[in-house]
Amino acid sequence: LKLGGYMVLCENNMKSLDIRTREAAVRFVRGLVKGNRDITVNKTPAGLEVWHQTDSGGLLVRKANIDFLVDFLRKRGINLVERRAAMFSEAYVNLPFHALKKIVYWMNEVYFRMRLPPGIAIGNILILRKA
Repeated sequence: LKLGGYMVLCENNMKSLDIRTREAAVRFVRGLVKGNRDITVNKTPAGLEVWHQTDSGGLLVRKANIDFLVDFLRKRGINLVERRAAMFSEAYVNLPFHALKKIVYWMNEVYFRMRLPPGIAIGNILILRKA
């Protein structure tokens, strides 16, 4: 990144209401129904991490600790200019009916357009600049 250059990141926020409620409930129910308890969520300073093994190799899915990420980048001369909510919830992935999914899509759009606080939103947009 050049001096004065901008970086825009879109990250999933581990502190979101969505992850603290919906994802935890989905993991619990899947464990009960499928007996699948081999999915382990590891909490690291960088966020909540789950490794999935695929035919092509390992895949890391991380819900970021936004505070850690901003501090990590700041120490490298990349400073946060703005943080905003991108999407409030990913609940649509677990909903069976299109009408219900559309309600979540609408809610996400309203949350984004109203520029409501990013701290409880799952999707966060970070606008950063190299000092």
